[in-house]
Amino acid sequence: MARHEYKGITFAEGWNGTFDQFREQFENTHVFKGITPKERAAEMKAVFNDIIALNKAEAKEEAKEEAKQ
Repeated sequence: MARHEYKGITFAEGWNGTFDQFREQFENTHVFKGITPKERAAEMKAVFNDIIALNKAEAKEEAKEEAKQ
């Protein structure tokens, strides 16, 4: 599994949770703290979506590999 990285934050492999959990966990990091609230919400949503997309792609690839066996 790959880890998603964003501006100095390396997220745990397979990080999975809701957007509210993501926001609670990361909104006060140095990366997001200095952004205006409106921009912060949009940026956090984009990063969250990237992490979820990465997890889905990896799960799909793993299922594909298992099906070959």
